[in-house]
Amino acid sequence: MSPVLLIASLLFAIVILFFVIYSFFLVYHLFEFSLNRGSAFILIAVFSGVSVVLLFTILIFLAQVDWNAPLFTFLQ
Repeated sequence: MSPVLLIASLLFAIVILFFVIYSFFLVYHLFEFSLNRGSAFILIAVFSGVSVVLLFTILIFLAQVDWNAPLFTFLQ
């Protein structure tokens, strides 16, 4: 595994970990403090769906990156 791929993977994992932690707090507060439970379930479902779509989109785009290419190719 190249060092660039290792560093990028670790940074991505840290960002995703913070996003998951933040998401749990958000879902908890949406569920616990909403005035209407039905609308809370709808909001949580929409939030979860959009989050999953965004995560898979990011993973698809990151899979297309050539991590063995030089980092600063725009300078050449």
